[in-house]
Amino acid sequence: MAIAVLQTVFTYHPGEQADQRASFRAAMPLMDDDFAAHWDTTGAVLAPITRTQWQQWSRLGIDVTATARLGDDDHPLDGDTTFARVAAVDLHPPDGPQLCLAVYIRATRPSSAVGWHISALEART
Repeated sequence: MAIAVLQTVFTYHPGEQADQRASFRAAMPLMDDDFAAHWDTTGAVLAPITRTQWQQWSRLGIDVTATARLGDDDHPLDGDTTFARVAAVDLHPPDGPQLCLAVYIRATRPSSAVGWHISALEART
């Protein structure tokens, strides 16, 4: 679930999407309600993509794909209802070098009988 969210949030289709928030919205079913409610402010600032870059990709019809993997480094102990990891997310624009992000991801669930939902994402270059 975490990999699916990361790849959805960070894969962009500038020719079809107004900005990065569209990718964030696509992943909202896998997010908890509180975090998903902030898509309008959070979605556009997760990756350092300038408006100029987005417009260039849009003009050229370029899609940017993302690959993600969870890190093996130390992380808080998983609980029945909490999960936290650092992930590596690579953005692959076909017109330039890939952009590598470290993404801190947290997930929660009300009980072990319910699926995980992302409760926080924080990206750093």
